[in-house]
Amino acid sequence: MMAQMSIGAGTDRERVYLDHAASTAVRPEADAAAALVAADGPANPTGVHRDAQRMRAHLEAAREAVAALCSVAPHRVVFTSGGTESDNFAIAAGAARGGRVLYSAVEHPAVAVPASRAGGEEIPVDASGVVDLDVLDRLLESGGAVAVVSVMAANNETGVVQPLDEIGALVRARAPHAWFHTDAVQAFTKVDGFGGAGLVSVTAHKLGGPIGTGALVLGEAVEPEPMLHGGGQERGMRAGTPDPVGAAAFAAAATASAADDWSRVGALRDRLEAGLLEAVDGLVVHGADAQRLPTHCHVGVEGVMADMLVIACDRAGLAVSSGSSCASGAQKASGVLAAMGVSAEGALRLSLGWNTTADDVDFALATVAAAVKGLRG
Repeated sequence: MMAQMSIGAGTDRERVYLDHAASTAVRPEADAAAALVAADGPANPTGVHRDAQRMRAHLEAAREAVAALCSVAPHRVVFTSGGTESDNFAIAAGAARGGRVLYSAVEHPAVAVPASRAGGEEIPVDASGVVDLDVLDRLLESGGAVAVVSVMAANNETGVVQPLDEIGALVRARAPHAWFHTDAVQAFTKVDGFGGAGLVSVTAHKLGGPIGTGALVLGEAVEPEPMLHGGGQERGMRAGTPDPVGAAAFAAAATASAADDWSRVGALRDRLEAGLLEAVDGLVVHGADAQRLPTHCHVGVEGVMADMLVIACDRAGLAVSSGSSCASGAQKASGVLAAMGVSAEGALRLSLGWNTTADDVDFALATVAAAVKGLRG
């Protein structure tokens, strides 16, 4: 049965949501954890009285759960407001050490913008969106000391998974004093390991937790300067009153996500791609030759405008996103696709989630095919 949701005053019809890479549905486990902690409130977890310490216990239990999933000690988990803050924190702290900043050409703006402003150098990718290891090797050996290297675990648009084990080994061999950071916002709980990265950015709302909660996970050898100053919370790394409710929901969602059968979702994604390739002439799957997350299907459709295709799908009841964005009324091509040397024409991202069904995929197949036919006609 396809999910029902209201789409306007006095309007209620079937909608299918395939934009889980942007934000996914909150899991019941996260809702239950949040309700349990909220019922113990409203005490501030930094206080010393019994009520405050009860909230502190919830916060630290959440920290322990996230730490266990990342195979680090609990004190290495710094709770933040989400992936963007964690990424900015990592790049700023790394750049502040002095030295060069290297980042992949397909990074999220939360990494790319602060890295560029710090004078960073891009690591190119191949046509599938995978980092060129030979170029990275040369960059690490030339031009002076490297402060931080940032390569995302999996791309937010295409779902392409980077070879973090090889990248991490290169960084340790060629620039042993550099910090290795990975934006694992899309990949957390869906891939194993992060190549020994010393800074890992994660967030809750991509895996069934609430918006506004995330973490920066630190390796044992990494001690960044704090980004926010104030009361010294989070071991002085990130001042501000912690959110035990959000942290508990994050931990519960991450634990549930790690236990999910993502091969089920991957099979649905493969079925979706096969159906689209059969139904739509001139359609290509971006990153098809690389390892990808089981949740991502990113395609290009010849002869249609990306934004018009997204709108046509939306009007038919299908929520998807585009590989391009509009700025000041003008279409701006995706930086990820540009780095891959791929056209942004008809770019469409359909991203599946923990609660996606076969009915959702069937609806998406019929909807996209009809939308393309209508636009071409």
